Amino acid sequence: MAFSMIFGLTTDEKKVLNLIICYKRNNDGNSPSYSYLKNRGVFASTNTVFQIVTKLVTLGYLYKTDNGKLCVKGGKWDTDLPRDIA
Repeated sequence: MAFSMIFGLTTDEKKVLNLIICYKRNNDGNSPSYSYLKNRGVFASTNTVFQIVTKLVTLGYLYKTDNGKLCVKGGKWDTDLPRDIA
């Protein structure tokens, strides 16, 4: 996913998206848990992460399968974001 596509996102939204992409790339496409995202992203609660993921789904950066698995639009597990964001 090109950086220009995610330019309009907040820092927290970029962080969560990047964490999801990196996790999927390193874990055979499996999705991270909200707890994992909370801890890695240093968020106050899993509810905060849930709200961010829901917004990313609404904006079309992510989608969920019928069984709840998170998927990245375009099926790519790559990002041009700097590594220090995650």
